[in-house]
Amino acid sequence: MDFQRNLKQQKTMEVMNDDRRRFVRSAGKFIMVVYTYGRQEVQKGRLNKQDFRSYLNEIVHCIFFLGQLQQPSVDPERMFPNQRALSAMRSLTAFTMFRSRTPKRMPGSVLLQMVEQIEGSHSKQEILKTLALLATNMLVNDAGGGGGEDDSDGGDDGSGGVAVLNVLRAPL
Repeated sequence: MDFQRNLKQQKTMEVMNDDRRRFVRSAGKFIMVVYTYGRQEVQKGRLNKQDFRSYLNEIVHCIFFLGQLQQPSVDPERMFPNQRALSAMRSLTAFTMFRSRTPKRMPGSVLLQMVEQIEGSHSKQEILKTLALLATNMLVNDAGGGGGEDDSDGGDDGSGGVAVLNVLRAPL
């Protein structure tokens, strides 16, 4: 009886660890894709720096908040592929807000508004095209094996990656 209970608990923990690992990888990938896209658009002059920072801060705040809902909770630093990426984001207020304030929107909603501002809200086809491209860039490998959370580069190793994007579908 105890053996079966222990086996069931072990399987539950394995599933939770897999879900947590996928969350970390997809969260990191989501943040880095949005960061790269936003910086490029600022450099092109299609998005002002203050708006970009505001969108990024709101997205990162929400993702960090969702990380706190994981069991066990996910430390925000684990969501970044390297120290350089973490340093680039360190000045965001999201690093202090996520523990005390509930986000108002999901990351996908914020990204949609950012893309609408860049492409123009009247340009539905361009908005959809941009969102599709960003979603493709957010694909992460969901093979279930391999490295631990430190393998949070979110890169697809070419083994038939699946769109996990847990960040988009995580409940609030």
